[in-house]
Amino acid sequence: MGCSTSSAAKVSRLPSKRCSRIDVCGHRCGGSQGEAGAQLAGACVEQCVGCVDPSCPHRRVVDVCCPVCLYAIDKVAPSIRLVCGHLVHYGCAAKMLRSLDWRGHEVSPAALNCPAGCGNRIVHPLLERWLGPFAGLFLEAGSVANRAAAEGRFEHNPDVYRIFQCHACAKIFSGGLRQCDVVDADDARTVLCEQCIRTDGTDCKLHGDKFCGKKCNYCCQMATFVCGWGTHFFCTSCHISAASAFHQNQWNFWHKEHAPNVPVCIPDRCPFAGVHPLGYTKAWRSPCLQCHRPCAALAFTSTPQPVWARKECESPGCTSMAHVEPAPCNGWGRHCCSGCMTWASNATMAPNPGSPPESCHDARCARVT
Repeated sequence: MGCSTSSAAKVSRLPSKRCSRIDVCGHRCGGSQGEAGAQLAGACVEQCVGCVDPSCPHRRVVDVCCPVCLYAIDKVAPSIRLVCGHLVHYGCAAKMLRSLDWRGHEVSPAALNCPAGCGNRIVHPLLERWLGPFAGLFLEAGSVANRAAAEGRFEHNPDVYRIFQCHACAKIFSGGLRQCDVVDADDARTVLCEQCIRTDGTDCKLHGDKFCGKKCNYCCQMATFVCGWGTHFFCTSCHISAASAFHQNQWNFWHKEHAPNVPVCIPDRCPFAGVHPLGYTKAWRSPCLQCHRPCAALAFTSTPQPVWARKECESPGCTSMAHVEPAPCNGWGRHCCSGCMTWASNATMAPNPGSPPESCHDARCARVT
């Protein structure tokens, strides 16, 4: 199957002249000249493309299409040979790279791969002016992914984290694990880093944001999961419940049910001592807890403390009652034991978690009667 003949109107063109070398057949090379001032500026920077004249029986390029515009590699538009060996119109490759903008989007290294689909990175001297700025961005994205993995004690590899570029300040930040993402950004302007989206919790002059605690959006416990390109904070127990709903395509229903029904804060059990906004919050972060330790007397709520009622364990498939003594290790009475909560936290990262094994329970776990 041959390629359509290209034309000046259909192929992306940038100021670039054809290579000045003459092939052995007598026709001019179809490649692009090097930049002005470069060595052999009138010839191809790399290996010459060779004759591309469709009427020449000795042409080196036969029925080769540009993988970007899908028009033929011919004498109409200068071409370049990438390091991987594939040919592409110089104008098409340059336009593709110039159009890349990750502000407000996920950083995707695959966008810089060869458009022919070989999996190799686009590399050519004439494209360095557009490729160069991405080098530092990729290094920063890798560092952010490594930091996110380290914060999670390397339970997950760095490559499973979604990395975004803030629309407002262009900062690179982690948006949580790819497999538990709860939202997609339809509007790039809403993709903001934590510093740009937060309404409280300014950086400390002594400690930066190291001791600024993240509050779960759906209760008053400390967030241990950050999802939804950095806007959804979950404690372990809320993430277990939300992840289970997400894998059943029930995330929107779960959110609508839980957002208006945030449990009443009990300052004695709250890591912020009740000093936080009431109800559902979005990416709320406390001031530095090292310098400003919260006091229960400053709590935003005066609601009487609710009477705690024992219920069933919230871990999927568990048939035990929640722990009789609420504590952080059992999600303050939402799980039967710490082992079951840890199992559920890991198991709900994928669909169909099944039931917790007996080995994760302790002797005090009581079956539902």
